[in-house]
Amino acid sequence: MSYPSWYAVEELDESVDDTKSFLLPFDKGVWLRVAVIVLLTGGFISGFPGTGTGDIGEPGNIEDNTTAELFEGEKLTLDNSEDLSTALGFAVLGILAGIASLMSYLSSLFELIFYRAVNLKDPSILNGISDQWLNGLKYLVFRTVVFGVFIATIAFPILFAAFESLIGVLISLAAIIPVWIALIVTIFTVNNYSIPKIVTTDEGFINSVRSGFGAFRSEWKQATIFFLVGIVVNIFTGIISGMVNLLTLIFFGIPVGVVSYFVYTMNPVLAIIPVLVLILGLFTVSLAIAVPLQTYKRQWVLNTFSHFAE
Repeated sequence: MSYPSWYAVEELDESVDDTKSFLLPFDKGVWLRVAVIVLLTGGFISGFPGTGTGDIGEPGNIEDNTTAELFEGEKLTLDNSEDLSTALGFAVLGILAGIASLMSYLSSLFELIFYRAVNLKDPSILNGISDQWLNGLKYLVFRTVVFGVFIATIAFPILFAAFESLIGVLISLAAIIPVWIALIVTIFTVNNYSIPKIVTTDEGFINSVRSGFGAFRSEWKQATIFFLVGIVVNIFTGIISGMVNLLTLIFFGIPVGVVSYFVYTMNPVLAIIPVLVLILGLFTVSLAIAVPLQTYKRQWVLNTFSHFAE
């Protein structure tokens, strides 16, 4: 009796060998560049401009107020402290929104660069940016739209409830499950077919999404196994990473805690130094273990994707 051959299962072992061929023998240049890629890929923040409200109040004739000429010499008296606080608030919001947007774009871009590096066995960051900057922008737009739709599924029932529309609440609640299923299928298709397709063939983003839906629909059983095995791979790599970080914290955290205590008794200010060393060490270990694990995950996706693209 013959059993079906599952692409995703077959590539679990093969991807280990491919990952070794990329990262071994150890080359600090390769590992350092992959570490930078991993760091920027994992730094995704869904950033959206925030809104702030504040009661500025009515302008009054108060001493020490400043006057500002606006437009055609019209003068408006403003309270210095309120005006400064409002300006600083908007400035901070603008800076945070800018940083969040930049990090979101870098995460999208470096996801493509990561796949390119694994596919070509070349972790060149500058070449990756040159090749994929536009696709990174398109991927960011996709992520933003998906996030917006997800938020809308939560917001609409609340909005209808606020307006006491029972029918609206029921309809929006009934739509949540099918919309979330559609989002999951779309995200899975883009992340596991479209992105590898773009990196390996230079196909456009929209065309790669269309071909991805077609490929997964024609081999839906293989795609389902692909999805399920992907969940297992993510859980497994997460457990390994968590265990390594926990062991590192146990073996080094206790000695550092003891040292920090004795240093604190002599000079409280210097007690922060051992703690900072521990934090830096944990960060380094976490990034070091993430390099092979994250590389393996993308190698496995690329290898499994290749069966659907044949």
